[in-house]
Amino acid sequence: MNKFYTTIMTIAALSLPSYGQVVASGDYVLELDIESYGLNQGDSSRWVFSIVELNANEEGETTGTYNSSMPVLKGLWLGLYGYDLLDQASLYLDSTVMSNAPLASINIWSKDTNNTGPYPRTRANEKFYADLNLSRFSAEGALDKDGVALGISTRRLLIERFTLDYEGPSDRQSAYEEANDETRVISYRLVTAAGILKLIGNDIVDGVVSGTLTVGALTELRPDENGLVQGEDTIQVYQMTTDDVNNPGWIPVAQTHVNILGVEEADVAVDLNGVPLNSVQHAAAPDVKFAVRNLYPDSRTYISIKNPAGLDIYTSDVLYHNSTTVSQDDELSISASKYQHLAVNDGTYTANLVTLTVFSDTNDDGKGETPETIKSTAFEIMRSINVNGVMVSGSE
Repeated sequence: MNKFYTTIMTIAALSLPSYGQVVASGDYVLELDIESYGLNQGDSSRWVFSIVELNANEEGETTGTYNSSMPVLKGLWLGLYGYDLLDQASLYLDSTVMSNAPLASINIWSKDTNNTGPYPRTRANEKFYADLNLSRFSAEGALDKDGVALGISTRRLLIERFTLDYEGPSDRQSAYEEANDETRVISYRLVTAAGILKLIGNDIVDGVVSGTLTVGALTELRPDENGLVQGEDTIQVYQMTTDDVNNPGWIPVAQTHVNILGVEEADVAVDLNGVPLNSVQHAAAPDVKFAVRNLYPDSRTYISIKNPAGLDIYTSDVLYHNSTTVSQDDELSISASKYQHLAVNDGTYTANLVTLTVFSDTNDDGKGETPETIKSTAFEIMRSINVNGVMVSGSE
């Protein structure tokens, strides 16, 4: 899309609550009858739907309200789409569901408050948080405004957590741009009561909940532990589209994502010729170089040299990775000339590759103060030469 959306359009159908996005010339609303979708999810030819083009004002954008052309009946899904006339491509902008089924909202955040991308982000070994606010569940035997008994679809929501794994080069894009890749479900549960759901680990407490959910509880989640290094975690809430428990059908009503970035890793330190430092004995202070992957955005990374007594004797310049939205690969090095005058004792030295990220933040400044060691390499410097000999003297 080449459009830049700056104003808000409210989508409304009858008197039911709704929300929406911006529209411009060529945009349209897809109206989908929820029951027909639920009964025929595998056969789109049997869906009852309507596509309504939107008319922009003279400046090319419009705001206001939208009244549906289709009746709500048992449920109506409205999706707002942008359309790029040059690329002839559609872009999903927003949606809302009109029904008497329960409502849901999701909020995800992490310790990384510096995020500049469209989704919150975290590192694959760090937890993130989620609030799932579930409401408007009907009671057993409740009637609608016309005195008709409400079906089971008014008492159930389905929550699914899934992940999108991705791999790429050092200039890889974030996972939300790889939406066509296969997803992998981590957990899913049926919920039957209102509240703020408490999640622990990779699962939902109590599975199917029959009473009031835990209200105000902190939701702590970790990225998928089954091999996820980088990718995207998604939590999505679905409404039942029919009252048939054997063919319920489900339609998403709330979704949010967290971008998972890989954990920093590095190769064993080498000299500038690529020879591993720990593979040979050194007669003088060697050059030190690390190749590092997955440097976290807004991180500060450096090399620290420790002497045989375990004391820091030299620290390299800091490598900054600021104003980035994805992790980066890079190299750090120290020339021998920088620290050889400090390496005066024979023995085993240590080269540590160290990073500071928001996850080690102790001053609430978003920068991180406690160093994390990515990789350590020990190497030996030995200048002394021991000569063993025999002295023989004699006289005639």
